[in-house]
Amino acid sequence: TLLNCTSSGHITGVENTAGGAAFHRQVCRLTGSGSQTLGTSGTAAAILWDTEVEDTAALHSTSSNTSRITVKRPGDYLISGVITFVANATNIRRVDFYKNGVIDNSRSVSAQNAGAGQVTRVPFATVMRADAAGDYFEVYGFQNSGGSLDMTLSSSSINVMLQPGT
Repeated sequence: TLLNCTSSGHITGVENTAGGAAFHRQVCRLTGSGSQTLGTSGTAAAILWDTEVEDTAALHSTSSNTSRITVKRPGDYLISGVITFVANATNIRRVDFYKNGVIDNSRSVSAQNAGAGQVTRVPFATVMRADAAGDYFEVYGFQNSGGSLDMTLSSSSINVMLQPGT
């Protein structure tokens, strides 16, 4: 049987014979419309996402707690994307992962700056476990250039997806 998922995540074109179970994929794809300044060198800040590309399960809000992706059910979530930092030739850029406001240091992804005149892009992918409905994930940007530095959110993105079977 071929299953056809609509853009809202619902399966169409098949009869539901799974004992009344509802099929729905939980996906959230976000980006930004401008830039966000990391004002203090050596300090991480939650990335504020203001544009929803897709949100099939209302995991994100563009009006409150815009850094958060709040899950509706427990399970394993694939979190992937890229953060773009403006050109600066000093030190490193990093992406940190938080669950319920607590950093998971084992998942941080770092990149050396790309050099003078070049942006630094930090791609990331990890799987994080939500233990209960209402758990939330955040991605933080970090830089230690010696001054403030912008992240270009219009060329950054995050994708969060509940993994099948969890």
